[in-house]
Amino acid sequence: MLEHLFDNISNDLERKVNVNSGDRDHVVKERAKKSLHLKHRAADLHVAGMTEKDVFAVLMKKRKIL
Repeated sequence: MLEHLFDNISNDLERKVNVNSGDRDHVVKERAKKSLHLKHRAADLHVAGMTEKDVFAVLMKKRKIL
């Protein structure tokens, strides 16, 4: 399911999307025990040639369309 979502984002932006971190079922080194990763609601990604701020803005705009 998420792979399809990232493929759509990549196609929409016409850029490569790299997922650095996704769902976790454990706390890594006692960090962020309330992390959305643990609830399967977060992913860390990088889009080639875009800042995190720009990627976030595009995704939030598209979210309203979905």
